[in-house]
Amino acid sequence: MLRTLPIRARFYPVNGNKAESVSVPTLDWDGDRYPLVEAFLTGEKTQSYIHDCLVKVSRRGRQHCFYVFFKNHKLLHKNGSVPHGTTWKGDIIVIRAGVKSFGVNLRARDASLTDYIVFR
Repeated sequence: MLRTLPIRARFYPVNGNKAESVSVPTLDWDGDRYPLVEAFLTGEKTQSYIHDCLVKVSRRGRQHCFYVFFKNHKLLHKNGSVPHGTTWKGDIIVIRAGVKSFGVNLRARDASLTDYIVFR
């Protein structure tokens, strides 16, 4: 059965000065979730496609997995949410990877991990 479920994610917008928590809609098809990040990432005329990658972070003996969706193009605006000295042009969205499904809600303590991923 097809339905829409929201999940919490961390968004690093071009037009902002810090990251924010957002609710990303996902299409859920019998437990398989597909996040609809296109609604958040700007610059669709400059760069129509979205890059994605799986990032694994080890902390205190545990491994945490996140999906990072982003755009980075020389004609996009500089991202004000990433630290100074880092030149990133485009939006970034980070979603926690689930064990059984593609994406799950971020937890409150995941904010520091997502910042670590983006700021590296």
